[in-house]
Order: sequence, then structure tokens, then C-alpha cells
Amino acid sequence: MNTIPLSDIQIPEDRQRKTFDDEALFELRDSILEHGLFHAILLRPDHKTLVAGESRVRSLQSAEEFSLRYDGQELPPGHVPYSITHTDDPIAIFEIELHENIKRRDLPWQERAAAESKLHKLRVGQHGEY
Repeated sequence: MNTIPLSDIQIPEDRQRKTFDDEALFELRDSILEHGLFHAILLRPDHKTLVAGESRVRSLQSAEEFSLRYDGQELPPGHVPYSITHTDDPIAIFEIELHENIKRRDLPWQERAAAESKLHKLRVGQHGEY
């Protein structure tokens, strides 16, 4: 597994996403620290320039003193796992970043409500009502 110190990651200034919700970043950080990281960030072939995963990087910058888990392993504090793009072509890099930014969809409200209700029932079954 490849890891990199968060402080070594270079984030280009011309990123597509310009605004970030601080509350959402704190929630993401807390989720990563509690449950582990599900997806590694993506870097260019230079092994340092970010292509995808800026929200993950930003959320973890406020938790550099903590270790996180990825793929069943605990990482050194302040490190994040990464993968490398298959290309350094600027158009392909732009497409990868665009895909990362627009292809994610939240659950429809009905499915989200059903999932949250099921999670609540599972927790009550495990711990009892509070």
C-alpha cells in the first residue's frame, strides 16, 4: 500500500471544486476516524499532485495527529493511502476530477429514511433503547 504524509500532497490551484462546507468536512473526518477510510486518494504519476480526493485530504488535515485505518491496516499518524492515475494527460486528469465531482449521488430521501430507520433498529437491537 502506498501512503503519503498529508503535508506532502500538492493541491493544484485550478481545481474544479472551489467551495467546501466546513461542517461536512468535520463530519467526513469524524466518519473516517471512526470507520476508516473507504477510498484512497488519487495522485498523478509524480506521486504527490492530487487528482481526486480533495475533500478527504482537507477533512484529515485537522486530524493529522490521529492514525486512520484503510484496507484493514492502521496507517502512521498524518498519512493517507493513495493510488496513481494511469495517465498524466491533462485532459484525462480533468475528466477524472470531473467524474469524481459529479458522479456521486445521494440516496433519494425515501431510501435514506428507510436506511436510517433500519440502522436505528439495528442499534436498538444491539444496545437497547436509551
